[in-house]
Amino acid sequence: RPDGVASFGGHRSAMEIQLSVTDIERCFRVIDSHLDMFDAIHYWATPQAASLVQRTIEQKLPLVDRPRVQVRALGDLAR
Repeated sequence: RPDGVASFGGHRSAMEIQLSVTDIERCFRVIDSHLDMFDAIHYWATPQAASLVQRTIEQKLPLVDRPRVQVRALGDLAR
């Protein structure tokens, strides 16, 4: 399950907060399962975790699905 869900005009988005770095395979499993159920995924992540999510998108997702996943680095907000 995602950390949160947003819905607007029939468009459903999964919200994920990623504060720690996991491995690329686990990150891919989360993204892949959410893409089956949601129109988009929005990640808010620490800079290191955001880098992992971005690498996962670039290495594992088909080109057609990549725009559906957005990553925002939290920077100083991640405390």
